[in-house]
Amino acid sequence: MLRNAVWRAFNPKTWSIHIFARDGCGWAGSVNGGPLSPATCARLQAEALRRIRALQPDVLLLSEHLVVERFRSRADIASSLAAFQRAAAKTIVIGHTPLPRPWNTCLVGVDITRCFTTLDATFRNERKVEQQLAARAGATFADTSAWLCVRAGAQTVCPPVIAGVPAYKDHTHISAEYQLKLIPIVRALLLSSGVPVGRAPESDIQGKGRSPTR
Repeated sequence: MLRNAVWRAFNPKTWSIHIFARDGCGWAGSVNGGPLSPATCARLQAEALRRIRALQPDVLLLSEHLVVERFRSRADIASSLAAFQRAAAKTIVIGHTPLPRPWNTCLVGVDITRCFTTLDATFRNERKVEQQLAARAGATFADTSAWLCVRAGAQTVCPPVIAGVPAYKDHTHISAEYQLKLIPIVRALLLSSGVPVGRAPESDIQGKGRSPTR
C-alpha cells in the first residue's frame, strides 16, 4: 500500500526497486487468512528471501498491515529480521498503521470527528514490540502513527481526512491520494537512515507526478 510513496521517494535514474508482496502472507510467521495455505505462504516467504539474498539490496523496507499477531510469535519476527539483516545492507521496519473506524458507520451527519481513531494501549504495545525487535536486529524502525495521527490533549487521534484527501481507501490500507502526501516523509526517513536516495523530480516530491508504469 506504500509502493507509490516509496517508488517516488527514490531517484529512478539511480535506483532499481523490487517489490515482494502477497495478500495475507507477510514477511514473518504464518498466513493470516485469505486464499493461501500456511505451506504456500512459507514457500513464498522462502522464495522471496532467496531472491533478496541474490539481489543484495542496499536497503530493504518491510511493511505489513499487522506485525504482532496471533499467527506469528516474537521468535518468528526476530528470525525473519535476522535473515533480512544478513541479506541487505540496511533494513527499515515500517511499523503497522493505526486502523481507521468503518466509514459506513461513523460518517453520519456532519460531525467527521465520529470517524477519528484514538491510539489505544493495544496499538502502543504492539508498536513497542516491533520497535524492540527491530532495535535488537539492528534495523531502523519507523512509527507510522506519526504519519497519520496528531496529539490532541491527552490523546493521540487519527483523522480520516488529512491535507484535504482521504487517509485510507478501506479499513486497512492507506489511500493512493495520501500516499502522494507521504513522498517527502518517506524521503526524509530514508535520508535520516543514511540512504542516498538522490534527487527526485520536483513534481513527484509535491505529489503531482505520474503514476509509475513499471
